[in-house]
This record gives sequence, structure tokens and C-alpha cells, in this order.
Amino acid sequence: MKKHGFDTALNPDLLELVTVDNKIYGIPTDAYAQGLYINKKLFTEAGLVNEDGSVKVPSTYQELAEFAQTIKEKTGKAGFILPTTNNCGGWHFMNIAWSYGVQFMKQRDDGTWEATFDTPECVAALQYIKDLKWKYDVLPADKVIDQPTAHKLFAVGQAAMFFDARKTDLSKKYGMNSSDYAMARMPAGPAGRYAQTGGSVWMFSPTATKE
Repeated sequence: MKKHGFDTALNPDLLELVTVDNKIYGIPTDAYAQGLYINKKLFTEAGLVNEDGSVKVPSTYQELAEFAQTIKEKTGKAGFILPTTNNCGGWHFMNIAWSYGVQFMKQRDDGTWEATFDTPECVAALQYIKDLKWKYDVLPADKVIDQPTAHKLFAVGQAAMFFDARKTDLSKKYGMNSSDYAMARMPAGPAGRYAQTGGSVWMFSPTATKE
């Protein structure tokens, strides 16, 4: 780590996750924070643009729902995608839940953990998702979709917004021009603005031989 400068070049917050008692047990290889992807063509077609031609960015979840509704009405395309299968439903829902004030768990005095998401705040966050379908009607016709399907729908112009980390398959796999989409920070909810972070790490044994 020191030979190649990784001990000082890496983000300190990431390095802290793999450090115990001042000993480094892994190398963070990538990291992300989720954000909002915007299909600029659909936003422009729906009139959601500023005077300078840039697209308007929803600053709250309420605005996201309203923008998505406008897009559906003006273009006939889905205003927002929320993947639901292959672990994606919970992965994306956490961003919304946190912004509504949900605390998913807490540690007891004896060191064990307790689930704490059975709350009015969690019900409100779930109601928001329900409203995206039944009040605003902005989701794709097929709600049982995974992350790759969400990417495809967005890239081929069938949907205007979705959450994700940085992706390259929009252009490489589906041929979407990078100038046709924008990336923005996550919207804010009643309890503030939250974005899930994650990534990967290479772990190694301190007793590993050079070979």
C-alpha cells in the first residue's frame, strides 16, 4: 500500500472502512454514490427546460413526481423507473426511506441489533411509491423489472428518470449519446437529502505469502 501510495491517495473515508487497529486489510477498488439520471430529450420534449436550454432538475421527491407526471402527459413515456427485482427494489427504496426519516435498525446496549423500520415514516415512504403508480401513473407498464431493464428503458427513450450509480452500459450497450442524459443529486424528502453509497474492495490475508 505504501509502495504504490495507496495509503495516501485513496479517499480517507473509504480507507477507514478497511482499517482496523491501524492495519489495512483491503484495497477499495471502486465506490459510488447514487444519483438521479435524467433523459434530456424527454425533458425537452415535455418542456421541462430552463431559459438557457438546460433541463430542470427536481429538487424534491414531490417535484420528481410532478415532473414525471408532466413527462407522461406530454410524451406518453414513463416519467420514472423504480426497479423491483433482483434486490433492486430495496436498494433504491432505502434512498427514499431515509429521506422520509426512516431508521432501519439500531444497536441495543448488549451489542445486538433491532429492526426499527415499522414506523409512520416508512409507511409514508411506501405511500409515495404507491402514489407514483396509482396517483401520478408515471411508472412503466411492467413494474416487475430489474436494473438492466431499467437501463435499457432509459437508454432507448422509454423513460425519463431513474436512480443509479455511474454507468457505462447506457452508451456502450445501448448506444445512448452521453450528451442526451444528465446526472444530478438525489431529491430531498421531508427529512432531508440522502444518497446510498457502496462499492467493492479487494481483501487479503496478512499472512499471505508474496507468491
